[in-house]
Amino acid sequence: MKQVGLSVLTDHVADLLRNRWKRDDAQRPDVDWLKNEVGAWLSSQACPQTHFIPCKISSQTADSFDIGPVTFVHMDNFAPQTFGLKLHADGQPVNLERWKTDYRADWIAVVDVTGREKERSLEVAEMTVDLCLGALQTVTRDPRGRDISRLTGRTMFDHKLSLVSDPTGFWSHGWRARQSFDMPGPILGELLQQTAADIQNMGRIIGRFKDESSLLPLLEQGWCDALFWFHEGLSEPLDSVAITKMETAIENLFCAESAKGSRTRLLQGFKSLFGVDGPSQFDAILPVTVDEFVEAIVTARSRILHGTWSTLANRDGEVERRDVARLTQNFIMISARAIEAYGKSFNPTDNVDALLAWAEKSRRNRS
Repeated sequence: MKQVGLSVLTDHVADLLRNRWKRDDAQRPDVDWLKNEVGAWLSSQACPQTHFIPCKISSQTADSFDIGPVTFVHMDNFAPQTFGLKLHADGQPVNLERWKTDYRADWIAVVDVTGREKERSLEVAEMTVDLCLGALQTVTRDPRGRDISRLTGRTMFDHKLSLVSDPTGFWSHGWRARQSFDMPGPILGELLQQTAADIQNMGRIIGRFKDESSLLPLLEQGWCDALFWFHEGLSEPLDSVAITKMETAIENLFCAESAKGSRTRLLQGFKSLFGVDGPSQFDAILPVTVDEFVEAIVTARSRILHGTWSTLANRDGEVERRDVARLTQNFIMISARAIEAYGKSFNPTDNVDALLAWAEKSRRNRS
């Protein structure tokens, strides 16, 4: 399952057996023959592949940067020969200009994947790029990072086509600019410098997830799941769905199994990672307590998913999207710091309760 998807594997096995039976001189295939054939095929897929994934980050030129296993290069600075690109498989020269002119791809993400069949390799590459873009969104802060996406992921067009008529039949049409959250190149460079330590923390976790080399696989899998849900939620146009996805990110982060479990783990997370408990005020800006805020976001997700509140006409929300985004960003970033430090502690246990207990003890010792 690491090397190849189930459907690709079963299709290949079916082809092997079909071709074997077509031969008049072939002996009846047995399990040993099939295992050898499949083993040889999987071995042939082991060579590394370098994927070049188009992304939207910022339209202005900026320096290349790394997040874990992924290198991001602005299209204006991308030199194919630097990465060993010569000719396409059909003998044509590499031409990526169309990505920029036709599809508005301003960045290319470069990532190596080893030991995967080609379809699984692309799947892993795209998943890794999504996580790295989520890490960038975590330090960028909503709403500036909302348009950061993989081109074939959650990319939003810069304009919307409109066509409307009045009661007399006269109509008008045109392109209407969509609100953009583009980030100037110098701001991106400054942001990456200021958040370098957190970018490195998150990048290391993503790299271990890609390579399946983590010593804390449950914690780091939960963290990556949370980061992916956050990336999906931040890019979501509809506020009710965005809030639901970002609260799901928090639940994945703390492995909550129910609404009650989500409340408990959220409160525990506030206490262990931030040092504030239920009756405390959430922060200096929001005039609500931790208890009130947790109740609001857990209730919003539960009622939207169960149809108690409308997804499309949701006027009952007691929490703002920007506040949930801010909280999720903070939890993801600080938990990445905690996981990195916890992994270096003596004999760490791979579960959330042990991590939070360690984090609270460490915070008290620092105090």
